[in-house]
Amino acid sequence: MAMIWCYTGPSGVGKSSYVDNNCKLLYRIRTTTTREPRDDDGVGTYEYISYDEFFDIMDKDAFFITNNAYGDMCGIRKEEIGKCKYSVVILDVHGTIKLKEKLESSDARSQEDNEPINMMSIFILPKYVNDVNQLHSLVAKRLIDEVIYISNIGNKDDIKNISNK
Repeated sequence: MAMIWCYTGPSGVGKSSYVDNNCKLLYRIRTTTTREPRDDDGVGTYEYISYDEFFDIMDKDAFFITNNAYGDMCGIRKEEIGKCKYSVVILDVHGTIKLKEKLESSDARSQEDNEPINMMSIFILPKYVNDVNQLHSLVAKRLIDEVIYISNIGNKDDIKNISNK
């Protein structure tokens, strides 16, 4: 079965660093965004376009999902979904929920072998968050599949899965 691993969490928590360091063998789904590039954005990670271009693409029904993230528009083009059997994507929580709901309600299939696509959502918890009860309620509602606490991006020993606590 095809699988998308979706990493989510607050802005600046280290999602891209985690994926860049730990998911090198997976195809990284490229998101289209109207936000300005950042110095630490990986080459080819995002497609940067204007708002006009974004809404033109939206009007052509070429996005699988779209989302307003922190005032900028983001989307995943339909051709990115299922491009490879095993993929990874980074989204905010709202985008993650939209992707999960769209995958569950659509007949999206892997372009490699026509298998249905499943999704595992992984929330990266910043080390400064004290109240994880809200996150556990998201896990309980099956909106988020995993919660990972990373206290030090560079040290894999500091990664803890707290989903089952």
